[in-house]
Amino acid sequence: MKRYIVKIDPEALADIQQITDWYNEAQTKHGKRFQETTIKQIDSMSKDPQIYTIRYKEIRCMLVKKFPYMAHFYINEVTNIVEVLAVISTHRDPIIWEEKYIEKGIPAEWVDPLKKLGFTTISKLKEVEKHTKLHQDLCGYNKKNKLGLQNPSQDDVKAWLT
Repeated sequence: MKRYIVKIDPEALADIQQITDWYNEAQTKHGKRFQETTIKQIDSMSKDPQIYTIRYKEIRCMLVKKFPYMAHFYINEVTNIVEVLAVISTHRDPIIWEEKYIEKGIPAEWVDPLKKLGFTTISKLKEVEKHTKLHQDLCGYNKKNKLGLQNPSQDDVKAWLT
């Protein structure tokens, strides 16, 4: 059986900690139970992450047992990595974690191309060393896939990374 490496994005870890803190304020030890349950389930995705269906744009969701939260994740079949992107309440629209891109000044139409290029979180964007390379990749992706988007300027891309 194929095994996967499970990585939890720093933003997803922050989500887990924020939810844990909220539960601890509401009831002692409830936060610890949430955190342990969530981490245990996320770790179990190393065995067979495909059992969870794709919910939107190649993103799968795993319901956290006994809690109204879902872990949103992506499977990279080339590298055998499961990347947990966010942990979000089932009562909220999952689009909220995409709003993080928009808050950085990235136009909504460029969020999906960035994700397709592997920049599935803001943390990954922060790792970019050369904005010119990202600019070239975005323009090339736009042309290759005939998206018809107006290409961002190099200065725009540089601003997204700061």
